[in-house]
Amino acid sequence: MGLDITVYKIIKNDPTKEGTFDDHCFDLVDNDFNYSNPFPEWTKQFEADRIREYFDWKQFGEKQGIDINDYNFVGTDYTDEGPVFMMRLKSDRRVLKTFNYNDVPVNPKTIKVLPIKEVGYQRKGLNDKFYEDYKNGKIGYLVWTKAELERYLDLYCDEPYEYIYPNGEPSGTIVKPKENFKKNIIDNFVEGEDCVAFSW
Repeated sequence: MGLDITVYKIIKNDPTKEGTFDDHCFDLVDNDFNYSNPFPEWTKQFEADRIREYFDWKQFGEKQGIDINDYNFVGTDYTDEGPVFMMRLKSDRRVLKTFNYNDVPVNPKTIKVLPIKEVGYQRKGLNDKFYEDYKNGKIGYLVWTKAELERYLDLYCDEPYEYIYPNGEPSGTIVKPKENFKKNIIDNFVEGEDCVAFSW
């Protein structure tokens, strides 16, 4: 896995083209699936409705006679009987339980979303300070202003350097992180219309 840097344009949903943004939107909900839009005020005009299906863990716990809050989600696995959720008991991490996907009720819920379209992209290209600052909570997942992107250019993009192969040999190829970030990200970004997402 590596870093993906994407410029997204916030777009109006076209209700005549159903499904045009099914997988291209930010869900505007908190951890309890209540409406939450932490983005800039100007994004509110682009909000749209979308039906999402959510696992009803509370109902599942009641049916199973367990408190689902007593468990931590570990992952999923695929067995001969189908996919299962793997969960570990918080009070005793040795206890691992599996629950069949089909046993967990699914409820449809209409939520607000922010439709988006990719208008710029870059793979990798930022230095170790970026990862350090992200890990320490100094920066976040999204950037909404040109000034902040310029700050990223200064702090997290190195000057040109020659790429060195893993065996230590010089490649003869010059890598230009600042030039690439400006061309791929900043030049494709319009403040008040776009945001930039950093994910890996």
